[in-house]
Amino acid sequence: MKRVFRIMVLAIVSSFFIACGEESELTPQMPTVSKAAKAAVEKKPEKFTAPEATAKIEVEKARQYVNASAALLLLGEQWSGRIEKASDEEKAAILAEYANAQNQVCSRVGLLGMDEYNWLDTIALKNTANAEAFKQAGVKF
Repeated sequence: MKRVFRIMVLAIVSSFFIACGEESELTPQMPTVSKAAKAAVEKKPEKFTAPEATAKIEVEKARQYVNASAALLLLGEQWSGRIEKASDEEKAAILAEYANAQNQVCSRVGLLGMDEYNWLDTIALKNTANAEAFKQAGVKF
């Protein structure tokens, strides 16, 4: 009986070592990401040049503004807890990352970053010539 038990233990232990040797074949390779793919993910917006204060915008630009507004609200909710919990030294770095995230959100909805969003929010929205475009996009005055 002891002999059978020893043979079984020896068989189990030896199969363990054999299986461990095959582990490298079972482990999947991590895909490599090229620099071009990383750059596509972290899309940097073009530089925004503000038009005249009386410039009229299209409905599509107003829709982009509405989409960016909603996305920026969600982003602010996500980041506010992180900023509040951070130490004073960490807050500067987190706020810089937050500004970068805001630019990326605006870029993904079609704006040229926070500069264009701020121009739409402070200047274009007040221009009465743009009221119809903003109304069609869903902005209520």
